[in-house]
Amino acid sequence: MSEPDLIQQQREILQGFRAANQQRDQAESTATNQHKTDRSNADTAMSQAHQTAKTQLAEHINKAEIRHKIERSDVDEQMDKVRKMARDQLTQASDARLGAQRTLNNANLHYLLEQAPPTTPDLGNDVNASQQLARSSSLAVESAQSIWATVVELQEQQQKAASRRQALLWAAVALLVVGSLWSFSRYQAQQTRYAQATATAVAPLTATAVAQAQATVEAQAQATTAAVVSQAQATAVALGLEPTHVRINPVDGAIYVLVSAGEFTMGSPAGVGEDNEHPQTKVTLPTFWIMQTEVTNAQYKLCIDADKCTKPNNAEWDKSENGNYPVVDVDWHQARAYALWVGGRLPTEAEWEKAARGTDGRVYPWGNTEPNDQGLFYNNKVGHTSIVGSYPAGASPYGLLDMAGNVWEWTNSQYLPYPYRSNDGRENVEGDASRVVRSGSWNDVRSSMRCAAYGLNCGVYGGSYYYGFRVVSSSF
Repeated sequence: MSEPDLIQQQREILQGFRAANQQRDQAESTATNQHKTDRSNADTAMSQAHQTAKTQLAEHINKAEIRHKIERSDVDEQMDKVRKMARDQLTQASDARLGAQRTLNNANLHYLLEQAPPTTPDLGNDVNASQQLARSSSLAVESAQSIWATVVELQEQQQKAASRRQALLWAAVALLVVGSLWSFSRYQAQQTRYAQATATAVAPLTATAVAQAQATVEAQAQATTAAVVSQAQATAVALGLEPTHVRINPVDGAIYVLVSAGEFTMGSPAGVGEDNEHPQTKVTLPTFWIMQTEVTNAQYKLCIDADKCTKPNNAEWDKSENGNYPVVDVDWHQARAYALWVGGRLPTEAEWEKAARGTDGRVYPWGNTEPNDQGLFYNNKVGHTSIVGSYPAGASPYGLLDMAGNVWEWTNSQYLPYPYRSNDGRENVEGDASRVVRSGSWNDVRSSMRCAAYGLNCGVYGGSYYYGFRVVSSSF
């Protein structure tokens, strides 16, 4: 299978992923809109029930107040009658007492004024007066007792009225609580019905969309994976590698190749290259998998659609004709976010250099032959980036493409002097220390195409049109 056919197959796989994502988004949007509608209806019902309960409570309180006023008016009227009757009785008793006292006084005065010889006093009047006074006192006591009994009865009536009023208030409160609980239970029932309806409506839709998307992807994958793997394995065999040293990441459809564990030569020998490439040392690395090409615009868009990545800083990345070009204008943090999303990370500069030059210490990814236009994309021959994998003659010993030219590639490593030590803090992902980029770009000279070229000291927010990246994974 030719390279354009391989790229077309990859594009179809990515289109399948996008179609699945669109169907999933449509299903989620439908469910979300239905949820909003049902939630609005439930809120309206809750508000109406609450308002009804408030209205009923106000009516009960109003009725209780009216009844209290009527009972209070009746009690006040009875109290006025009793007070008037008591005053009348007290007045009568007082008048009787005064009459008896006047009678007794008159009798005594009459006796003294007549200066009559001592005779037996007329005790009849005194007795009558005393009896009248006793009757008046008895009547006053009875009136007082009657008044006290009436007062006690009125107090009991007031207590009963207060008890009835309190009972009515508690009944109104209970009614409000019951109404609120009923409204809440109705709301919960509506939410349950909504959840069941949503699950019933969305599940088949989602399952159908996912099944269709999976069927499409699987059909395309079954039709193309064998050819893609066969092509990659053929390349691996031609380079003397094991055919099993190829994997496809299911998240973004990217091809990964295996870089076996072992030692390699890192840096440049004395007298070659720049000062920051020295001293040349032996570095031992464990096994890792690395993307065969740089991350494309189409692959990066999948991460944006998943809401795990932010957009590149240019207006060309999402155009369909640019889907298979390397994504550019992404800073170190954006590149790392994508790597984490696909289940990997950015390569260390040691991993990147070993993947580019292998274990034989070659100068360029393809060997020691000086660069030419057929082996790589460099030196601004076209004036912009190229579709990834456009120069298969420039493949590294592991079958990696674009390891020289096209775009500079972010690594995880901080910009620190050699010798390289993985445990000296340079691989710490925290902070905003400057990071190393490797590979050279379409706008660089030949010397930047060397595998050991140390690259640039770049701030983590310094993405530009010359910067892209590829991803490393520890296992598949």
